[in-house]
Amino acid sequence: VILSELLGLSDVESSKLIRASILHDWYKRKERESANGVGFMAYKESEKKSEHGLIEYGIELDVVGIAHSVGSTDLITIENSEDVLKLAMHYIDDITSNTEIVEINERCDRLEKLERYKEWNEYGRTLYDGMTMFEKQRIVGVQVQNKLENIISIEENTLTQLIKSKLL
Repeated sequence: VILSELLGLSDVESSKLIRASILHDWYKRKERESANGVGFMAYKESEKKSEHGLIEYGIELDVVGIAHSVGSTDLITIENSEDVLKLAMHYIDDITSNTEIVEINERCDRLEKLERYKEWNEYGRTLYDGMTMFEKQRIVGVQVQNKLENIISIEENTLTQLIKSKLL
């Protein structure tokens, strides 16, 4: 809600962003259950299934697309995107670590240490010219943050702290 207000989103846009945020965690859980720790490609396949599942439940295609624009799911697409709702969703995911709001690099540092993300992280080297998934995610995350800061017209590298201050 804070980011929606800062971006000046309409009620309809804000509602889509909120629903996408909620659905992101739902489909992420389903993907993990479906992949059951059997590797990156199994996870990517389960990702497609959960996306189709959301559509089958009647969730609007644009909301599913917003929900799916997070983390390392599709860094190249989000890196080149100008869709404010997808950028906002990606950024929300990048700065959320459990119940904490943290800087993008801190979140990536935390995830990088988890065993369950090691294969995923290394697989990034095949996609991103030798960079790991989290190396690329850090770069794209900062680019997304800067785009949002430009929209809001605030100083670069201040958005996370601004959001944290509004939560207090």
